Amino acid sequence: MSLHDRIIQFRLASRHLYNTYFYSPSSDDVLDAEERYSNVLESLFYNMVSYPEGLKEIPYYETQTNIVVFLKNEAQRIYHIDVETSSGNWERVRIQKSTNALKMNFECFFDWDELGIKDNRYIKGVIVSFPEYKEYIGKQGLIEAEDAIFLNS
Repeated sequence: MSLHDRIIQFRLASRHLYNTYFYSPSSDDVLDAEERYSNVLESLFYNMVSYPEGLKEIPYYETQTNIVVFLKNEAQRIYHIDVETSSGNWERVRIQKSTNALKMNFECFFDWDELGIKDNRYIKGVIVSFPEYKEYIGKQGLIEAEDAIFLNS
């Protein structure tokens, strides 16, 4: 199984786990449930991705320097990349796919509503290469999970 397939399986398993067993619509329970889920997520990522791939064990919410995210190579497609330009402020960049236009190190799956039902719609990572926008290198970026390819660095 490829690293890409393992991460996609992890995406599906982690969102199902949260939505089925940890999500709480009660505002009184939601923070506790999120914390318990985060503890399980560490082990799930290690056992579904890091260990089977022989990757260095890095906590889930930290930058996985051994996992690189690229955009799918669909030349006619327009992609959107959200880049954190300063703490809490995001800018949407619209690009047409070009070869190796964006390279990120994987950090985690992300949803804007962190305490609601999870879809793991976005991939959050640190931009390590972005020739058209060199000023974004080193900043956090978000791309849609459906647009991503995951590879070993």
